[in-house]
Amino acid sequence: SALIAAAVPRQQIGYAMGLLQVGLGAGVAFGPLVGGVVADAYGYHAVFYVTASLLVISGLMVFFGVEENFTPEEKKAHQGESFISEWRHVLATPGVTTTFSLRFISQLGRMMMIPIIPLFIPLLLQDTSRLNTFTGLVIGVGSATMTLSAVYLGRLGDRIGHRLIVIISSFAAASLYFVQSQVNAGWQLLLLQALVGVAMGGIIPAISALLANLTTTGESGAVYGLDNSITAAGRSIAPLLGAMVAASISLRATFSLTGILFLAIGALASWLLPRTIKSQSEHHLPNNL
Repeated sequence: SALIAAAVPRQQIGYAMGLLQVGLGAGVAFGPLVGGVVADAYGYHAVFYVTASLLVISGLMVFFGVEENFTPEEKKAHQGESFISEWRHVLATPGVTTTFSLRFISQLGRMMMIPIIPLFIPLLLQDTSRLNTFTGLVIGVGSATMTLSAVYLGRLGDRIGHRLIVIISSFAAASLYFVQSQVNAGWQLLLLQALVGVAMGGIIPAISALLANLTTTGESGAVYGLDNSITAAGRSIAPLLGAMVAASISLRATFSLTGILFLAIGALASWLLPRTIKSQSEHHLPNNL
């Protein structure tokens, strides 16, 4: 994310983040399928070797295929203080703390259902002979539709504003989760999860684009380092929160709580994000970057 934010013209940052989300979404959609096929054919150990090989290939692609115009800064006497002051400057930038909060809440909502869906689906199916296949389909379809919508909504955000994309997509996701709490058939859950993926294709890249537009190019490393930490925190807490709600109330209540979280995202974006967000830095690079 930091590399893309540093290399892409700010007026195209939404489109670029949408393309990045295509790669992420496709990986999430096809990765479990490939892992399952490899495990069934060659055993679980083989999955680790395949994964390691893919990571090596990724590193080689970046090393040989990505050009970066980068001049290291001279080492300062108080490098540690400079590092801390950079983080402070990033967090003090208007709108950044709110955007990081949106990221954290969106990850809570996105990941909270992961341990719940496999438990909820058997309640909807009369024939459970293909339970694992249908469960994988429900989880994967959201990633697939998110992949398809991310590029379009990212480019649309470049034109009409990423704040508006976050607000509309969040309220749409909230409505869809509230409806999911009332479903009584497997196909209904599958369809609604597909539509949630479309909404997530607007939220995730739009938040990344907001971070790029609110901060300066030279801060990309610190900004997306913090962003990654916040994402990891949300992913860590979300399954625990979802399991706690399911155990203490019900499985359906978890869908309702997720809807409330996305309502909160839309409300926070409406109230706290500046209506007009101008890039903090402009640089003019060739469009093919």
